[in-house]
Amino acid sequence: VDFLNGQLAQREGQLATMQGEIRGVERVKAEARQASVAAKKEQELNARLSKDIADVTEKLTKVEESNAALKRAVDKHKKAAAHAKHDAGLRESGGSLPGS
Repeated sequence: VDFLNGQLAQREGQLATMQGEIRGVERVKAEARQASVAAKKEQELNARLSKDIADVTEKLTKVEESNAALKRAVDKHKKAAAHAKHDAGLRESGGSLPGS
């Protein structure tokens, strides 16, 4: 009987050790699942951010193109105004250049 009780105690100790190892493995599996979910969410977030960056870059390019077109239009009008002022000065002076 003592021998069997000793065997039983030994087996119960082994069982407790195995159960502890199983709980440890289950914890690691749960952590791995959580890490996998977090990684997937991070990938999705990165994809959305990349799309947002591309959209903003596209809008910025359009704004820069629009600004360049506006600047060309302003420069064109300034040149036209300068020519008109110059032509008006020539008419007022009777055809001679101002200052001559």
